[in-house]
Amino acid sequence: MISQHNSLRENLFTKIFQITGDTFNLYSEKYMELVMNVISSGGKIGFHVPVNSIRINNYIDSLEKDIENKKILLFGYTVNEVFAGSLQLIKSSFEDTRHLLELAKMIVSPGYRKLGIAAALMNYSYIYAKTNNYKLICLSTCSDSFTVNFYKKCGYKISGIIPNYIINSDGSYSAVTKMFVEVE
Repeated sequence: MISQHNSLRENLFTKIFQITGDTFNLYSEKYMELVMNVISSGGKIGFHVPVNSIRINNYIDSLEKDIENKKILLFGYTVNEVFAGSLQLIKSSFEDTRHLLELAKMIVSPGYRKLGIAAALMNYSYIYAKTNNYKLICLSTCSDSFTVNFYKKCGYKISGIIPNYIINSDGSYSAVTKMFVEVE
């Protein structure tokens, strides 16, 4: 099981919740703002700086369709009603891999980092997977990022490294580390 870090200050009111097709419109602007803040602060989540609002809007529209079609599960994390973090779990569309989820775009707003939000989201994803009879959660993360060690602390194991996988904003390339955790 993934270890949970309980470092949130006691005076904060926090909530983790699933954003569904029915509730997406309530959170889409807050989610877009979160994504833009994370990218602007250097987060590597599939977009280059400067952030192109048309590209972000297209991404949000596509995400909404995938949530409505139950291809992607989106979870939000609020702190005192501020949308502070989120993660996505992508369901496999193939019959022989329906037992696994892919964790993607686990993000925390720069002003809310180091409060245990990422660990809480990771723990929540594990509990969701276990409760819904998934056997494996996989992810990909930039190899030169602090996230590799974070995911290791959450129980994930490295399954491989792919060189030159990501094209950075400056045109250079970065490797990606593929990781997984077995849900028991």
